[in-house]
Amino acid sequence: MRVRFAPSPTGTLHVGSARTALFNYLYARHCGGSFVLRVDDTDAARSEDRHEEAIFEDLRWLGLDWDEGPDVGGPCGPYRQSERGAGYHAAAGELLASGAAYYCFCPEERLAELRAAALAEGRTPRYDRRCLGLPAGEVAGRRAAGRTGVRAVESVIDDGGGSGGKRNLRTGDEVAGRNAGRDRRHKVSIKEVGARLKVILDPLHLRGLA
Repeated sequence: MRVRFAPSPTGTLHVGSARTALFNYLYARHCGGSFVLRVDDTDAARSEDRHEEAIFEDLRWLGLDWDEGPDVGGPCGPYRQSERGAGYHAAAGELLASGAAYYCFCPEERLAELRAAALAEGRTPRYDRRCLGLPAGEVAGRRAAGRTGVRAVESVIDDGGGSGGKRNLRTGDEVAGRNAGRDRRHKVSIKEVGARLKVILDPLHLRGLA
């Protein structure tokens, strides 16, 4: 049993986060498992070392200690999300090579317009796949020119429920990362590989592969 708590060092510890940490800690100790602290510092613009240190101090003030974390190490490090980029880039490459992902070059302004239009019409915002069918040559040219690319795949997540033991949750092609240094807030915190679900992230949109 390994239980994880992943605070974001963009400010002080929120009471709701403290509650989550406490419950995870108690559950891990009750089950004889490990309590893992992983810092979710993917928002480079707002993450600060002083916030990380303050969160650690607050958790210790609550009487919590962790078996694995940035300051104590462990077998599954590194424990700062910003330091795990190599693994995510490799996973992104696998999705692209298999055809399960594609690059998207739509500017933030266009994505904001799509979202606003969908909300105004009472629809769930979804990417319209404008970049899905871009020719390989055009994609290569845009990347070579330094155009920011957001890779995308269809999000079809099989959660094992529903009739016949399978239910797909279709959420559209979601952003999982951007070519902007450490700013990979979208879907970057999940990398699950299991018998029924495979979700691989980084500068990618996200897909569940049964």
